[in-house]
Amino acid sequence: TGGYIIKIDKEYAGENNAGWQGEYNLEGYDSIYYQYHYPEPDTITIQQKSYIKDYITDFESLMITDSFNHPVDGYYNKIDIHSLLHMTILNTLSKNIDGFRYSFFFHKDNDRIDNRLTFGPIWDYDRAFGNASYLNAFNPEGWFLDLLVDMPFWVNRIWNDPIFRNYFNIQTQSYFSSILSENSINSLIDS
Repeated sequence: TGGYIIKIDKEYAGENNAGWQGEYNLEGYDSIYYQYHYPEPDTITIQQKSYIKDYITDFESLMITDSFNHPVDGYYNKIDIHSLLHMTILNTLSKNIDGFRYSFFFHKDNDRIDNRLTFGPIWDYDRAFGNASYLNAFNPEGWFLDLLVDMPFWVNRIWNDPIFRNYFNIQTQSYFSSILSENSINSLIDS
């Protein structure tokens, strides 16, 4: 029931790639190609492939509905909200134009530990901090998620959910006035 790392990346980035095409998309979004990262494609069993594909398909099936953000039956208990908040804050701070599109990892622990999707580890920030000349990524102002294309439709749905946006605003204000403040970051760089 767990121990999986899945990634969303360019379909054949790196070596030893395999995965499956997601079932759903919203208008303006292509279906997502999910890739096995761990267990690796050449060692994952048929049963493991079936389990994780069904798990992600069930998540997508929820996210495509109008009740995706229902207080009880919605996505809030299906994902680790804090891990997604942290990933969103880091991608926003760095304006990582590849965030949620390429080198986007999430994992599923064994159900005895946690039965939700957890986002991370963070990876691949070579197109961050203004180091991209497309999609206005070089401009330090604005929300990076409003610029992105080719991301999973469910990232956009979560981003536009007022409850998630409120969590994001509260967490961002807390971090930007403490560990992610300009003084804190400059002090870390100087050290």
